[in-house]
Amino acid sequence: GLTYDYEKGHYATITFTWDDSDRTLKISDIQGDASLMPAGRTFSVRLFTPQGIVASSFQYDGNAVEIII
Repeated sequence: GLTYDYEKGHYATITFTWDDSDRTLKISDIQGDASLMPAGRTFSVRLFTPQGIVASSFQYDGNAVEIII
């Protein structure tokens, strides 16, 4: 943080939850001030397994998403 704007509610958070049993990544709705999120955000995910690396990229628009890797 460069400022103390977060004290006035000017922040945004995204929660990531990994479920190892079904290899699912859950990404929450953006919480806080969604206008702070850059448009067209792309996430790249890499899963390291004994068989090798599994990679996935996807667009995130601020809405909850579930990715099976």
